[in-house]
Amino acid sequence: MTEIPLVNFTSARLAYGPLSNGHQTLSLKWANDFSVSGPRAMVLRPYAPETIAAWGERTRTGPDRTVFALYERATNRLIGETGFTSVDFFHRTAEFGILIGETDCWGQGYGGEATRRMLAYGFTQLRLHTIWLQVSSANERAIRAYERAGFQHAGRRREAQWINDTLCDIVYMECLASEFHGQGG
Repeated sequence: MTEIPLVNFTSARLAYGPLSNGHQTLSLKWANDFSVSGPRAMVLRPYAPETIAAWGERTRTGPDRTVFALYERATNRLIGETGFTSVDFFHRTAEFGILIGETDCWGQGYGGEATRRMLAYGFTQLRLHTIWLQVSSANERAIRAYERAGFQHAGRRREAQWINDTLCDIVYMECLASEFHGQGG
């Protein structure tokens, strides 16, 4: 077991806490693992530590962002990150994002569990009304997990991404507080 992380809340098998110094090292690993970065529509190229540090500072901090490190509770291992960006407290909307970076954790249901828990957090603690996301049409596993968690299709931009030599759509999905009946993981 690794060191016990600082935790804000939990779900059945996951813990959610602030990003830590160790997170930067794993972000670099995940960005440079094309099996992880490819489905996220990242440019498949080597990423330097400075690039990831600057990207992390720009995208994970600020008053319109709430981003958590995602830990496997049984091992306290950092396996990903999840959170909200573009949070608009006046209109009560936010964009959802999640990354399970540790590939041995794929297919375990962690993504769906974290998505449901974050929807519950967003609707109850942040008092959001609409949570939306965008995902590549090539990432069918993620789309199914989002649908099971309560997201509905809201639209798409056709052939808007080039992933693995294929033009893919960007799929937009949303979940409304009035339609969410999840247990939060």
